[in-house]
Amino acid sequence: MDDIKLFVATEIGLKRQLTCLESFSNDIRMSLGLQKCKIHTIKRGIWHATEDFQLTRAAGGGVIQGMAKDEAYKYLGFAQSGEIQAKQVKQKLAAELLDRSRAVLKTQLSALHTITAINSYAIPVVAWSFGVIKWSTTELDDLNRTMRVCFTKFRKHLSH
Repeated sequence: MDDIKLFVATEIGLKRQLTCLESFSNDIRMSLGLQKCKIHTIKRGIWHATEDFQLTRAAGGGVIQGMAKDEAYKYLGFAQSGEIQAKQVKQKLAAELLDRSRAVLKTQLSALHTITAINSYAIPVVAWSFGVIKWSTTELDDLNRTMRVCFTKFRKHLSH
């Protein structure tokens, strides 16, 4: 299992869910990766501090810690806390797009194969985020301008 989220209405419900998860993972002889486990409590849109949860000896006796207010976790590739950290995610996606584009542009591929490679290797990095993160027109224009500069730098694009 790669990722699991538990949603409950109360702290008592959370303890019940964690106990059930702990029991189930013991039954199937699966250990929880406690270095990645965190408890994040949001009540009515506001972050609240959470007590650590002590696991039983059968589950390894570890502790699942509560998240700090400014701490973010990664879910489906997006940094989140109470909401998606859009600014950080956009910067990371733009940097990854440029890195992948530069890697393709450094090759000696023909123009057709260069564009095909960028469309299949670099563009999907940001394309899948369009339905989840709101990009402003100016942000997209900046990204477009940066890509055009990158193309010109590698002599793959003629400026008009």
